[in-house]
Amino acid sequence: MKKRDEFIRVFLILLVLLVYPLNFLVSGITACGNISNSVSLTQSIYIQNGTCFTVNANNLYLNGSGFTVTGNTSGSFVLMNDTFNITINNFNARNFSTMINLTRVNSSLFTGNNFTSDGFVSSDTGVITLASSDNNSVSFNVIESNISGNSQVIDLTWVTTVVSRNNTIAFNRIKANDTNTHGIAIRVATNTTILSNIIETNGTNSNGIDIQGGGPNNTISNNTINITGSSGIAIRINSINNIVINNILNTIGSSAHGISAVSGNKEINISNNSILIAGNSANGIQF
Repeated sequence: MKKRDEFIRVFLILLVLLVYPLNFLVSGITACGNISNSVSLTQSIYIQNGTCFTVNANNLYLNGSGFTVTGNTSGSFVLMNDTFNITINNFNARNFSTMINLTRVNSSLFTGNNFTSDGFVSSDTGVITLASSDNNSVSFNVIESNISGNSQVIDLTWVTTVVSRNNTIAFNRIKANDTNTHGIAIRVATNTTILSNIIETNGTNSNGIDIQGGGPNNTISNNTINITGSSGIAIRINSINNIVINNILNTIGSSAHGISAVSGNKEINISNNSILIAGNSANGIQF
């Protein structure tokens, strides 16, 4: 497992380094709009309403250059449908309904960004949403949600029965500061790797990692999860063949279990996790 984790870590770092040579191909931009070629932000932006960037081409690199994009509690920071091989790197963004909203987006990289969501998130969506999207990496980001809305910070889901597959969520700092907001939700996704993230949630019904809807063949390893009021990892609704290994879980609150799994789940490997609980009716592992 250690060799595998180290391989993933080196692979992600090399992948980030490989995109930087594309800098000489990018155009400088100073405003929101449709993106059809690689761009680099040259100043901070404030948008009064709606979505900032809509990506409508493939094989693009979007470099934030460390500048900040501020919304007005609506729309998406970046909206993408039916694209592949997109890199979004080094942005600061805040105050949008959704930061990264992907539908049928494949083989893309989202890394080195700092996102804070203060706007309203629609029910059953995420600050970062991957819907029916495959082979993407969300890595080395800082992502924080300050809102309540039956949502999640990172959401892996589907559109019209096409599941999300083979995505990696690794080395992020994820924080949810209100009720009804999970850190990471696998609603309908398979072969997801959730590796070495630091996850913190504060509020009822705000699990650190929440596996729903029968998501099979997912691996959750080497994460540090600190929870107040909910479970560290919740595996629900007939999930199959999930691995939960080498995680550190700390929970505070009544019925705030370290790991909870409802009946009907099959072939779950739960091993070598460090679990500390503080609360009435709370168990380290609850079946």
